[in-house]
Amino acid sequence: GLFNVGYAQAIHERWSWRAEYGFGLDEQTHRNTSDSINGNVQLKASRLGLLGEYAPFQGSFRLVSGLHYNDIQFAFSASGSGNAVINGHTVNLSNQSFEMQIKYPTLTPYMGVGWGQHRKTNETGLGLQSDFGISLGRFNTHVSAPGLVGTQGISQADLDAETQRARSAISKLTF
Repeated sequence: GLFNVGYAQAIHERWSWRAEYGFGLDEQTHRNTSDSINGNVQLKASRLGLLGEYAPFQGSFRLVSGLHYNDIQFAFSASGSGNAVINGHTVNLSNQSFEMQIKYPTLTPYMGVGWGQHRKTNETGLGLQSDFGISLGRFNTHVSAPGLVGTQGISQADLDAETQRARSAISKLTF
């Protein structure tokens, strides 16, 4: 998500835990029609986190690790009566569709470093913290074209090639 809100609680002089919700891209949809092709793009990105923090020194620096529960996905679909290109083959999409879904794993580990207020176990109030870290996971890609395989010169290998192209493009975004 683009924004995070959460709750943190100190459990020891150097240890605390935090629950957070990341939001900001809740089901963004864009529809477009061009050359008789109807395109639909959906993007959704939110997550929940349960994190542990350790402050190895006096001050605001800390090490952070935990788990994220993710709902991060991108979907694209095309249909209509115009032409599209699938792995170099021009196909007519009359009564046909092409769909691609890219999804981040639901559960991923998180590791990072952070800065911010570290409260003692009996303190209350608002605070501000910042983390820099990574959620370890790889995007999964699925491409389907119901009714196109076996027609208009499209084979399963063509769909597999489109899937591989998408995976290669998004592999630069994963750890």
